[in-house]
Amino acid sequence: MTLKEKFESPMMRSFLVRDEIEEIKEQCAKIADEHAEKFGEWFRDYQWNGFNYSVKEILEVYKKEKGL
Repeated sequence: MTLKEKFESPMMRSFLVRDEIEEIKEQCAKIADEHAEKFGEWFRDYQWNGFNYSVKEILEVYKKEKGL
């Protein structure tokens, strides 16, 4: 399932016309891509000092540092 498909929900289908849904899905996918790129850049440059963290722990550190 693509990211855009995940944003399409029954609630969105009931309140919006099809063109609005497509526009919202495009915007959500763009936002997700931008955040993924920023996270990737941050992760590449972050000094982990040889510690072994889970992906969830790394994401929590990122979100805390960026105020997300």
